[in-house]
Amino acid sequence: MSRDTKKELLLYQPVGDTAAMARHLEKRAEQGWLLERADNWWLRYRRAEPTGVRYAVAFFPEATIFDAAPVEGQETYYDYCRAAGWEYVCSYGSIQYFRNFRPAPVPIETDEALKLKTLRRVMLRTVVLMNVVWLLLAVSWCFNLISSFRWSPLSMVSQYSALGLAVITAAFLLHSLLELLRVGVWYLRSRWSVKRGGACARIRGSLQAAGDFSVLAIMLAGLGASSVGQGWGYLVFVLVYSVGFLLLLVVLRALLRHFKRLQFSNTASLVGSIAASVVLSIAFVAGMNAFDWSLEASLPPEWPKEVSAEELPLTLEDLGYAVTEADRCEYLHQGSGRTPWAAFGNWYQGAEAPDSELPFLNYQIADISWDWLRELCWDTIMRGPKYGNHQLSGYTPIDPAPWGADAAARRNRTQVLLYGERIVLVTTGWTPTEGEAAVIGAALGGR
Repeated sequence: MSRDTKKELLLYQPVGDTAAMARHLEKRAEQGWLLERADNWWLRYRRAEPTGVRYAVAFFPEATIFDAAPVEGQETYYDYCRAAGWEYVCSYGSIQYFRNFRPAPVPIETDEALKLKTLRRVMLRTVVLMNVVWLLLAVSWCFNLISSFRWSPLSMVSQYSALGLAVITAAFLLHSLLELLRVGVWYLRSRWSVKRGGACARIRGSLQAAGDFSVLAIMLAGLGASSVGQGWGYLVFVLVYSVGFLLLLVVLRALLRHFKRLQFSNTASLVGSIAASVVLSIAFVAGMNAFDWSLEASLPPEWPKEVSAEELPLTLEDLGYAVTEADRCEYLHQGSGRTPWAAFGNWYQGAEAPDSELPFLNYQIADISWDWLRELCWDTIMRGPKYGNHQLSGYTPIDPAPWGADAAARRNRTQVLLYGERIVLVTTGWTPTEGEAAVIGAALGGR
């Protein structure tokens, strides 16, 4: 790029805040740079003498980013603006850029009712549509989180990754709702003002920017929280995914520009862009899955970990079972997690020999310091998980006395036990006797 031209990264351009964008361009003109071309991410300038040129940013709703040439009525619109002294500079989709060298030019938009109608169409196709999509995605994430919590509440409350996902989901959900509310309030205020002969309410991009950057900060914090304790493999995957996603956006944008250079029609560019998005997205997901598999194959698995019998809080030997070499018994630590409010561990013992008569023993222990969270986990476990539309059977209360517990319940051969701040899930290959229940309670109850 020559010294007489330069590109500027368009870090942020709030939709509808045309006054702020015009002021930005006027400051650049005072520094000796006149706008030459606008894109979704970049503004390109050419060197000129510093001047007090005035800029105006307006919208032509019928134009889209898929148009290779002005659409019907757009040239007439440019002629109207030119007659008022406004020189057409460039456009990106419906956003139109004009400049005027007069000291006090007549505004392009003088009919506030028409301006409101135009802005309403633009906002529906941009801010409203985008936030409705984000809202639907956030709602689907909420259901996924709730479903995961129903299946494994003890594990989830002890994982920073679950916290990170919950924070990101809540941020997107709240931000989308607030953005839709902001646009709705702006429209109602503007319509009320225009009906009484006033002007449209100003779209304050600073509010939108504050909300967007707050969500970005929360998302990064949530992503950071979700990576705690996940190891290098997770961080590498997130980095590769982020870079790959950005490259996907760049490729799609380059394809669209290529379609426009070939003078494709609006419909052809739209269909081609959608088809390319679908194909490249499928390829991207497939590539990331393949990378994830290769990454998992190259890294040692984190869980389960083989441990010695002494490292298990409770073993079959403690319950009186004889373990021989022929059983090929394995002692596994199947997972753990720790947050300031919960600690979790999962252990397993069983025989690998197919002809062994040794039963298996699996138990999960969660120490949850927050009363409301512990009660929520207990109630969720008691209700049982939900698979699709089918609610699986919950737990049936049993006598906690043999276990030395505050409360106890059973479903099939799984017992859930409450000891103060501790919840214990014990699954056995048999129904424990009262004596065995006492041993289990003494070993796992933490008392």
